[in-house]
Amino acid sequence: MADENDTDALDPDQMEAAKNEATLDEIETDLIRGMSIYERIARISSELSYVQKGSTIKGKAKSGGEFSYQGVSHDDVTRELQPYFKSYMIHAFPTVVEHRYNEAKQMTELTLDVMFRCLDQKEPPRYNVVTDETLGFGGEYTTRVIGYGQDYGDKGVGKAYSYGMKYALLKVFFLETGEDDEQRVTDIELATITASQYRDIMFKVVDLKVDEQMFVKALNQRILKESIEDLIELPLRNYEGAMALLRKKEDEINKAKGEGEIDESDD
Repeated sequence: MADENDTDALDPDQMEAAKNEATLDEIETDLIRGMSIYERIARISSELSYVQKGSTIKGKAKSGGEFSYQGVSHDDVTRELQPYFKSYMIHAFPTVVEHRYNEAKQMTELTLDVMFRCLDQKEPPRYNVVTDETLGFGGEYTTRVIGYGQDYGDKGVGKAYSYGMKYALLKVFFLETGEDDEQRVTDIELATITASQYRDIMFKVVDLKVDEQMFVKALNQRILKESIEDLIELPLRNYEGAMALLRKKEDEINKAKGEGEIDESDD
């Protein structure tokens, strides 16, 4: 019986096919190693042009009911690109450049520099910034994006990070998703405050003896993009902003009371 490790026992045609396949792999690897980051991005873009919607986005409609739709998430995009990143020996390295937080809107905003780097090239590319002449083939490319994340808990930064990375990947590789970012207006944007949130606001309004219509007018002027006629129409995204205004009013009233007590004691 022939030993399994004995190469003489293998089929000659199989050996030749395996040898040819290994040779082709080596040739392809050598070709990739000679490519700049721009050429690799272009090759990936030509091979992968579309990302399938794979996530269910849920929300609450203005009418009070719940809805859901199929969309493209950060995980959907990275899942599609990972095999290409491996084949073309590149990776994406994000760096937070700036972090901002809007307390009124509970909105986190991150500015990210996302660097795409050839992993097989040890030295970064060098350019003559005067003549724009390439002194060595490009080993890295960096794009800047802004990510937004709205959350009433501790997930705002993570959402903003994922949002920024998703769009960096989509735009750099010219990937289609079937979504229209410029025209789409979702019911999430139209969602209004819940009955419980409306009750919380009204308790504050009554307690502070604030005129409801004057408060609505202040909201329209200071934080709302579209005017409302009644507090029950307040967009969900503006709930914290409205409460912040009421807390500010409460602080002003308490401060005025404190100053009044000091004046009386001086008399």
